[in-house]
Amino acid sequence: MSSKKSGISMNVSTINSIVNKFKIFASVILTTILFFCFAASTYSSSQLEIGDWDIDDDGRADALTDGLFFLRYTFGLRGDAL
Repeated sequence: MSSKKSGISMNVSTINSIVNKFKIFASVILTTILFFCFAASTYSSSQLEIGDWDIDDDGRADALTDGLFFLRYTFGLRGDAL
C-alpha cells in the first residue's frame, strides 16, 4: 500500500511539473505575440485611436509598460500589485 501512495505522489509531482512548464511556455508565447502587436501599432501611427492597447494612458502603446500591465492583470494581479 505504501508503494501505491508514492506512485500517486510521483504522478502529482509529474503533473505539476508539466503544468508549470506549460505556464512558462504560454507566457513566453503570449509575451512574444503582445510584443509584435504593440510594435506594429507603435510604428503604424503616431496617434492612438479608440480601442488601441494604451493601457497606462501615456499616449502610446508600448510592449514594455502596457504589455506588462496586461500580463500582470491576466495572471490575476490587482490593486497595488498590478
